[in-house]
Amino acid sequence: MKRILREGTSLLITTAIGVVLLAAGLVMLVTPGPGILTIAAGIALLSRHHGWARTVRRKASGRWQQVTEGLGERPEEEPERT
Repeated sequence: MKRILREGTSLLITTAIGVVLLAAGLVMLVTPGPGILTIAAGIALLSRHHGWARTVRRKASGRWQQVTEGLGERPEEEPERT
């Protein structure tokens, strides 16, 4: 019984904090503040218990990997025309 109560409490608190972080991050997208980082923190917290947030986190992580891999590549320069 105590384990069920503890898990339920953990779910409730984690979800509440995750939703608050997500909402605050969305507000910070249009106001000064670290909106994207706050949204990422909210999604990371929510993904502990919710499948939809886990899917969003995985997709964002994959996209982030693509972006960072592309940063190291430099475009080839065109030869000078004479």
